[in-house]
Amino acid sequence: MDRAAYQDALSIIENAITSRILGFFAVKEKLQGVVDSANVQTEDGTWRTPAETDVSTTLARIGGLQHRRIFYDQLGNPEWIGSLDRFAALEPPKRLDADGGQQWQPWPAGDYLVRMAEHRPLEVRQILLRVIDEETVWRTKVRLLEAALRMPVAESRAMASAIQAHLTGELDPYVALDVVTFIEQLSQAGETQSAMRLAQTLLRPRLSPNAGDAGRRRVVAGIDSYWYAEALRRVTSALSADSRLLGTVYAWLREEQRLSDSWDPERDWDASHIWRPSISDHEQNYRHHDIADALVDALRDIAISQVESGVGLERVMRTLERDRMPIAMRIAVFALSAQDGQQSDALQVAKERVLDRDLLHHRWFFREYTQLAAATLPRLNEADYGRWEALVDEGPQVSEQRRQRIVEHRAEGQTEDDAFAEYATMRRHELLSAVGADALRGRLLDTHTGLVEDLGEYEHAGFRSWHSISAGEEAPPIAVELADMPAKDVLAILRDWVPDERQTGTREGLAESLQEAAEARPAEFSALTQAFVHLDEPYRSRFLDGIRQAAESNAGAIDWSAYLLGSRELQVAVGREDDRNIYPLRQVCITIERAVNGEKTRLPEQLLADAAAIVATCIDDPDPSDEDGFGSDHLTKAFNAMRPVAAHTLIRLARATKLAQSEEFDSAPVIAAVQDTLQSRLVPRDPSLAVAAAFGEGLSLMMWIDTAWTASWLPGAATTDTWGDVFITTALTTNTTSTQLLNDLWPSIDTILDRTAGNESVEMGWRSDRPVCDFIGDHLMTLAMWGSTSPWPERTESYFGRVSTETAAAVLGQVGWRLMNTTEPSRELIQRAESIWDARQAAVDQGNADAGQLAQFYWWVHSNKFPTTWWLPRLARVTEQIDFDGRSFIGEHIEEAAQTYPGEAVALMTQLLRSEGAGTLARHGLVTSAPKVIALGLRCADESVERVSRELMDLLGEQGIVDMDEQVARAAREIEDTN
Repeated sequence: MDRAAYQDALSIIENAITSRILGFFAVKEKLQGVVDSANVQTEDGTWRTPAETDVSTTLARIGGLQHRRIFYDQLGNPEWIGSLDRFAALEPPKRLDADGGQQWQPWPAGDYLVRMAEHRPLEVRQILLRVIDEETVWRTKVRLLEAALRMPVAESRAMASAIQAHLTGELDPYVALDVVTFIEQLSQAGETQSAMRLAQTLLRPRLSPNAGDAGRRRVVAGIDSYWYAEALRRVTSALSADSRLLGTVYAWLREEQRLSDSWDPERDWDASHIWRPSISDHEQNYRHHDIADALVDALRDIAISQVESGVGLERVMRTLERDRMPIAMRIAVFALSAQDGQQSDALQVAKERVLDRDLLHHRWFFREYTQLAAATLPRLNEADYGRWEALVDEGPQVSEQRRQRIVEHRAEGQTEDDAFAEYATMRRHELLSAVGADALRGRLLDTHTGLVEDLGEYEHAGFRSWHSISAGEEAPPIAVELADMPAKDVLAILRDWVPDERQTGTREGLAESLQEAAEARPAEFSALTQAFVHLDEPYRSRFLDGIRQAAESNAGAIDWSAYLLGSRELQVAVGREDDRNIYPLRQVCITIERAVNGEKTRLPEQLLADAAAIVATCIDDPDPSDEDGFGSDHLTKAFNAMRPVAAHTLIRLARATKLAQSEEFDSAPVIAAVQDTLQSRLVPRDPSLAVAAAFGEGLSLMMWIDTAWTASWLPGAATTDTWGDVFITTALTTNTTSTQLLNDLWPSIDTILDRTAGNESVEMGWRSDRPVCDFIGDHLMTLAMWGSTSPWPERTESYFGRVSTETAAAVLGQVGWRLMNTTEPSRELIQRAESIWDARQAAVDQGNADAGQLAQFYWWVHSNKFPTTWWLPRLARVTEQIDFDGRSFIGEHIEEAAQTYPGEAVALMTQLLRSEGAGTLARHGLVTSAPKVIALGLRCADESVERVSRELMDLLGEQGIVDMDEQVARAAREIEDTN
């Protein structure tokens, strides 16, 4: 070992011994004198150069990482740079092996060098370029950039290549934007070549490692796509004088299009007209592809700027059109159209493209072509305008295959030639409308005027497709009167109203006003149900929506006799329609369900039989048909398909009927009729998994309505197949816990536990983040807290023996979470919960269960339902056995416990923080509470508690909380003020 290495080793040993003897913060206090002696200046402000012995002595006293942080953070003397470098005290940390486990390694000396960069730029630059290499940790490489930004550009420009080499990959946005700032500084100083190379590293698109194989592939760059536009805007602004800029941004866009598969030069395909319908800023642009959209904007603006600034127009056009890349060609055409007061060469180039037959007829260029035509045609002489007129007269140029598709859908009795002529007229109307009347003249202007008179204004001219998102349709003026108009007059308005040019509004808007009126006055409107259900859509559905909403809050006001009579006629009407829109029928079922779903039916008892008969006719509806059965949420589908909605409603009708039993009303016939209808979907079994989910969701209700009847068909439903899986899992995930539910389903539950233990998949009826075994555990825990006797304790023990450690932990954690959300649980309930936990802890202690089952005990602590004397020792026991998440939850509880049990609280917090690892930052929640816990421990009369409190404070200092002594002092003052 050489002398320098020997000295380093001695320094580390000395520091470790000193820290152990004195403690971290005792050493920190002594370091203040070391810092003060290092930061000495003469009267004229000159920094004192340290002697070699001063440096060696200081380094010996700051061997620990966090003590080095304290020293370097306060060192302001640039004269120390050379001496520290000679002692190799400025070396950055090296990368650890992949299994080293340390992700973040501070470099206190690096922070010092960055601060000194503005005072000693040459010296700092030389050191950084020498000590930072591929083996240093990532964060140290960022120091190159941070230092460069503090230096004069004359010094920092020599660091550009190193920054480019080291800061690769996708950077943190803040680091990446600092790179942009450096590019701006380089450009301002005339270092455009270095600036451009850095821009390439940061902004050139590349394929994402998770690009995917289907659809548009994901493309990334050296900065997150969200920040890409800002970075690109700033870089292109900084490099605007560089003649290479247009070609560079073009190359980036070309790379993005090629990598994303948006454009394939080998085949006639381009997707840009889909995701970027308009080169100009427009609401139709989706803006889903941040990098691609930013590049389009930048290339467009650069092209326009260069043309306006006098750069050769042909040169700009050659760059944009050199690969025939559609998105760039559209940018070229738009750049021409953006030239106000075009000079002669620009007009000539624009004229050539306006008279280009391929551009005129190509669907990808339609938006930008018509914009160019609108700007250019008024400036053409009669001869050139006539040439364009002749192109328009030729009509659309389509392939024979495309022509066949057009004429295939001709109207009855229409010839193929007539069908194509109609298509050509529509296309001419579209083209002339997009160009606009102001740019037209002569015969084509007359043609345009005639087409508008015959066909109306062409909506969204210039866009071959148009997407819109609307929060609601616009209602016509007459809609305002519907709120006060008698229902029979509303009916007359709806039958006669048609939109015309003299007023705004749509049928959909008028229908929404109908819905509001029906909800507000359900008695009046429901009395005319027979008439309203014979209206056309959307009036019929919106009327039914209004009555459905009224059933939720004002069901007693509905004229149920008239509504049910109209519902029967609706069923007949829907059955006669070709498209069979079943939405209105589902609304009828849901309306009835809303009226009977509660302890007391809001639908008259004497009408329950009629309601059941109407819903029963929907139980054989074809919807849903031929469903896949896998990979979808069957319960969600059950609420949106006809047969399962009917089943769901019938179950609620039967419950309401049973509740309505009285001397005046016999419920038995109605319940029997409902059971017969439901039985028809159970034997033989309905193939729909959505129906299976509907029966599973209503299982507890059916058990309550008629236990014997439910038991008669239950074995045939709870089978070990996909249908049975959906039925059982939906029942377990949606029904409230009951002994009967779990007892009747236990054979199936037992099988599911065995299947999942063997890694066999079980089809879920309701998709949830939690697997079915978690829900089974929730049911068992609820029964245990109710104090259920045999066989439930045995079944619970069997459950924990078969599920994974993660599932067991989640189920136990759920108990604590539920208690946290229970307002005032009884002491008996809390004691049963305590017994549940102690039983699982005992199983772990005896070696019968994995300690990982205890990982979510923090929810029990965080519930605030257990006395400190119970949870504090148990949390300490868990901490001894496993490392666990959720520590941020419990800091405040340990802080509260420290007021009464300071020794136990300090010991527990020490244990939690020490297990985090000495080289990492502790969890925020624990660190936030630590000052008060330590302060309370230091106040304790027991010397051993005071000692471990100081040790905890020192531990936090070693873990990087170097101001913990100051935080503890503040906490102590707050405690004094409170007392």
